[in-house]
Amino acid sequence: MPNVHGRLFATLFACIFAGAVLAQGTFPSPNLPPPPGTYISPELFHVLFANGIIIDDPSHDKFQPTTPPPPPGGTQIHNFSSIIRCNVELPSGARFPVFMNCVTVVRVHGNPPGPDPTVRTFDTEMLALNGSFMMGGMVWMIRESPTLPSRGQTNIRALSTGEFRIDSFFDIFTELSMDGGASWIPSTNAGRMKLTRGGCPGGDINGDGMVDDTDLAIVLSTFGTNDPRGDVNADGVVDDTDLAIVLADFGLSC
Repeated sequence: MPNVHGRLFATLFACIFAGAVLAQGTFPSPNLPPPPGTYISPELFHVLFANGIIIDDPSHDKFQPTTPPPPPGGTQIHNFSSIIRCNVELPSGARFPVFMNCVTVVRVHGNPPGPDPTVRTFDTEMLALNGSFMMGGMVWMIRESPTLPSRGQTNIRALSTGEFRIDSFFDIFTELSMDGGASWIPSTNAGRMKLTRGGCPGGDINGDGMVDDTDLAIVLSTFGTNDPRGDVNADGVVDDTDLAIVLADFGLSC
């Protein structure tokens, strides 16, 4: 137990003086992508393009339709519509809010079962993402890179409540067009998008709409075990990451 306690207090100290961790949430079904979920970027900026344009503070949600995940060893192609909201920052420093209706295609592959029968893992790849918007009298377009893979992973834990705790991310390479698709500018980096629960913080373990003393007590009382009540990120152990999620979200509500 000394090692567990040492890690616990080290994590408390680090989280108080360092920063936030974004987490997954609890959902009523295992369908992908989760209909009440939102993918957001935890980075200070999201994507930098070669011409100096930055797209930041993106959110990706309103997925229709959603699909039950494939069985172990199975692969599915998910096609769905969605909405992206973000800011576009020009090299001059001017910033503009943007709203896009998008069409997205994702491949989902079910991995073999692991030691915990309540947890399933999936390898994912975004095969296509296409959206457009008007700005400055021009048609701007964004797409997922047709040459670089935008891979991710999804973990789904079945809870005793009948709900599902889902952790998911994608590292997405994008391209930007400022002339209606005649030419494309690649991003200089992949932007990581992580799943949150439709505005409810992932640290709300007991689902009462508030991250508070009760949620913290659950993590502390189960720290170092595999108790699913405190395993916020569904990785099979209640550890530093779960504690960091609750501390980062402490006081938030939905």
